[in-house]
Amino acid sequence: MKKILLSALCALGFWTMSSNANAQLLADIEGMPPYKLGVTVGVNVSDFTGNACSAKAGFNIGADLMLDASDLLNNTYLRVNLLLQRKGSVYDWADDWAGAGPTGMALPKDSKIRTWYIEIPLDYGYAHRINRDWTLLGEMGPYFALGIGGKYNFDIAGKKEKISYFGSDSLDDPKRFDVGWGFAVGGMLNNQHQIKLGYQFGFIDMSKLMKQNRNFMINYTYFFE
Repeated sequence: MKKILLSALCALGFWTMSSNANAQLLADIEGMPPYKLGVTVGVNVSDFTGNACSAKAGFNIGADLMLDASDLLNNTYLRVNLLLQRKGSVYDWADDWAGAGPTGMALPKDSKIRTWYIEIPLDYGYAHRINRDWTLLGEMGPYFALGIGGKYNFDIAGKKEKISYFGSDSLDDPKRFDVGWGFAVGGMLNNQHQIKLGYQFGFIDMSKLMKQNRNFMINYTYFFE
């Protein structure tokens, strides 16, 4: 799966950058090159769809590549992100285990779940020029994510306890791979500074207790000239 995804990304980048070396990104937007590379950082609020779950704050950081897609449709673009995402949730064990975890250990009412994912969103977007400085953007597309780490964090009788979220010693043995769909709206200032609001919903039940991932993000991206 990783090899297929990497090959698709390389082919997409090569095709777009070589198709029209003189094309402007988004066709009628002054000063935009055929591709833009940037760095992005943001905050998120994530959750699972299980009944006992509630939202938790996190963050993300990574790289951003925008590619001209005006050969497909005027004022459109393709976006590829490579993100390190910290997601999570607050889980109420009492709803499912009456205060005792699946291993038999006594658990508090709530535990904090922190997860780490390497994530690749692939989006197709449309831009609308407002004035010389500002451009509105809207986009949507799939994302692919791989869980690389995570912890359950408990506070029992004043003592902090941690248990791995992924792996054989996990409490609920969740899946590492996730795939879903996202959409976002944002604004770009002077073709360099972008603020974006996005929402993602996963398609896969990560475990019996923690169902699909949900994630709301606010990101800032700086594009290099």
